[in-house]
Amino acid sequence: MNISKESRAKLLFASMWSALSLGEIMRHTRIDYDHFGFHGGAVRTSQGNIRLYSGVFYASGAMSSAAPFSIAFFNGQREDTNLYQMSLPFHRGNSRASVLTYLSILDFLADTGEITHTVEEYIARLTDGGRYTTRTQYAAEYSEFKAKAIKSLPYDLSLEFLGEQAA
Repeated sequence: MNISKESRAKLLFASMWSALSLGEIMRHTRIDYDHFGFHGGAVRTSQGNIRLYSGVFYASGAMSSAAPFSIAFFNGQREDTNLYQMSLPFHRGNSRASVLTYLSILDFLADTGEITHTVEEYIARLTDGGRYTTRTQYAAEYSEFKAKAIKSLPYDLSLEFLGEQAA
């Protein structure tokens, strides 16, 4: 099943909204996915290797944006990155929120073809094969966390993702 980048961006926003508790910070904000936009892009080396990806979400017709983020990569051929290469407005270091947001961004980049590695490969790097116990615990929650983010989307949009998972 081919899900659009626009739909995947909406899932990324729902994931960040949940992980970073943006609903508590922006109490008077109502998410309207019908009037929602995303601008994102990669900076690449002359060989085409990713060095940086940044993005921002916005409400169509509004003058404001929400949840800007960026993630840097080093050793471009291998697409290496780590938790501390991520920049967020509400970054909380090595916290559950940061780990889940980091994995959500990498999942988005993998699903949209910006990077070639899977989120599972990044989980192995992030946890050093289970050596970092706190990160391992947070990463183990990712599948369930993503499923909840999918269910928080509007019904028709969530069905797209549920159909992809079933396939």
